[in-house]
Amino acid sequence: MRIKRKEFLIEMIIEKLENYKENIKDENLRVLDLIDKNIKDIDDIRKLIGEDNEYYDGKIDMTLEMLKIFKEDITVSKIEQIIKVLRSDLNDRI
Repeated sequence: MRIKRKEFLIEMIIEKLENYKENIKDENLRVLDLIDKNIKDIDDIRKLIGEDNEYYDGKIDMTLEMLKIFKEDITVSKIEQIIKVLRSDLNDRI
């Protein structure tokens, strides 16, 4: 399956991060397990596009890197920062 709209991909990632942000608030969930799953999900989205595709966006790689950097010290505000960057990029495209 090839996804052609970059905007759709960014929206998918924002939705995953929003869900992730809500899960962080639930203290019964293991945060590190969640971030690993989130990184895997976003990486799977990246693979759906394929880096050779004209719609490939470096913002997806940036999101993955930020999640990996923040992994040990993740907070809701850090997730919100990533979402803000992605949303501003999305708004620039419209």
